[in-house]
Amino acid sequence: GFSSNEAMPSVSVAGDYILTVTDTDSGCSSTTDTVTVTLDDTKPTAEAGETMELTCDTTTVTLNGSGSSTKIDADLSYAWTGPNGFSSNEAMPSVSVAGDYILTVTDTDSGCSATDSVTITKDANVPTAVITGNEELTCNNTEITLDASNSTVQGTPSYSWTKDEDDTILGTDATLDVSEEGSYFVTVTDSKNGCSAMISVNVIFIPDTQKPIITACAPDMMEVPADNGVCNASEVDLGLPTVSDNCTANEDLIITNDAPEVFELGQTTVTWTVKDATGNTTTCEQIVNVIDDQAPVLETQSNIIVDADPGIC
Repeated sequence: GFSSNEAMPSVSVAGDYILTVTDTDSGCSSTTDTVTVTLDDTKPTAEAGETMELTCDTTTVTLNGSGSSTKIDADLSYAWTGPNGFSSNEAMPSVSVAGDYILTVTDTDSGCSATDSVTITKDANVPTAVITGNEELTCNNTEITLDASNSTVQGTPSYSWTKDEDDTILGTDATLDVSEEGSYFVTVTDSKNGCSAMISVNVIFIPDTQKPIITACAPDMMEVPADNGVCNASEVDLGLPTVSDNCTANEDLIITNDAPEVFELGQTTVTWTVKDATGNTTTCEQIVNVIDDQAPVLETQSNIIVDADPGIC
């Protein structure tokens, strides 16, 4: 039922349209002409691709968009929209934000379009790093084992140990044997998403401040006879103190005294000093008494003949 008296009418229905031109003065009409208007409403197909996941290792993914049409000569264009105002006219753009991405494929000849969407997920769950086994280092507790095996991950954990400001890797096991004070760091990495977490502990050393113990000084008030023919004594056997220490073995304690090489007659005080491996010292005193137990020696004299004084007997 379409009709129009315009030379150039607009139409929206496909079909054959017949044009008749009439001379209004004579009423004569020309031979009619026909034009066929066709309808191209073939929509393309949009394929946004499969769901992908962002991780701490994979920070960017490429959207695998594609389009197709049953029209052999179709000229297709692409338009992506996504989170945070994202847009792109590329078929395969790179993205780094999780969310829903919508692909619109348009046939530029017909204007027909199709849409598809894909969801990009993100696994950025970091491990929970834990260190146990931190104890004080002492002269008796010279080595401890730091343990990160209680750390929580989704996949398989890997470990990297460092100390203080140094980036040198001390170990890659879950445990680390430590014999020096300092700050120890472990980085725990989750194999599932490549995410890592770091934690540290401060290992301290408690120095030995306890002095050696002298349970008995060398024999006190030693009475030593003077050497034969002199009023002193040499090469006196003073004995040794009975000692112990909380850290240093007895055989490693340094025991000294200030005894003279020769003891004079009477009392002499000898000071004993005991020093441990840390340098802690303690002292005790021993008195050595040199006695003279030798009787005097009388020398035999020659007989003397003496004349009496004159006039007397």
